[in-house]
Amino acid sequence: MKPVRLFASLLAAGVAVCAAAEPEPKTHVLFAGVDISVQDQTELHPVEDVQGGSFIVHVNGQETKVAGNWTSVHMKVQSAMKIS
Repeated sequence: MKPVRLFASLLAAGVAVCAAAEPEPKTHVLFAGVDISVQDQTELHPVEDVQGGSFIVHVNGQETKVAGNWTSVHMKVQSAMKIS
């Protein structure tokens, strides 16, 4: 086999291997996040939103605002791996 033909064959084979080895696009992302809960009365409730200086939680199915007065809010912050 002539050197030029051999080079062309190897080049074509390399292109085919490179094209086949291309990974599929990822559909999800794994990231580190936190889950924050605040205490309302005697129970901790997960924070769903923040509006102004208040944390929004659901207590007995009702949306409740917990004032963000940092001197009196009991919080629980827990790290968690999340997928999006």
